[in-house]
Amino acid sequence: GKSTLAAALTATEVELYSDDFVGVEAGSLQIPPMPFPIAVRSGSWSVLQQWIPEFEHRAAVESSGGKMKLLSVSRRQRAITGIPVALMFTQWRAGSETSLQRLKIGDVIDRLNTTGFWVAHNRASIGEFLGLLERLPKYSLQYGELGEAIAQVKAILGMTAAGEPERNNGTF
Repeated sequence: GKSTLAAALTATEVELYSDDFVGVEAGSLQIPPMPFPIAVRSGSWSVLQQWIPEFEHRAAVESSGGKMKLLSVSRRQRAITGIPVALMFTQWRAGSETSLQRLKIGDVIDRLNTTGFWVAHNRASIGEFLGLLERLPKYSLQYGELGEAIAQVKAILGMTAAGEPERNNGTF
């Protein structure tokens, strides 16, 4: 569900910096774009058809996880850094209602711990990381309908349905 949501968001003018992992620059706490494509599994191809019509014509590649189609994370391919505005853990569950819940720092660290996150093991780096987590809104988004998940993400980003920022206060 995470990669499917990420791919659909790219079709709605959301600038995506990465799908599977994100680097955060020490000091500036900005996110550099990662050039790795989104790997969309075959189960999501038909769902993405309405969001990315040209997707059906993309070549499939074989991987250890089965057949996948690759999609660039950025339509603009800009080499600029972004400023994080929220941290969100997403999960698709067939037939579920869309549910957005705020998370506490302990919940986030617990979830990150299962993903293999890494921060330098020194007081300054850990303090900077915890400060970032303290400042950012933190969410868990469970969804069963892709359009509803897109609307939730765009609301958090402060974007209108047309993809334009409701406020002009930085890079999303």
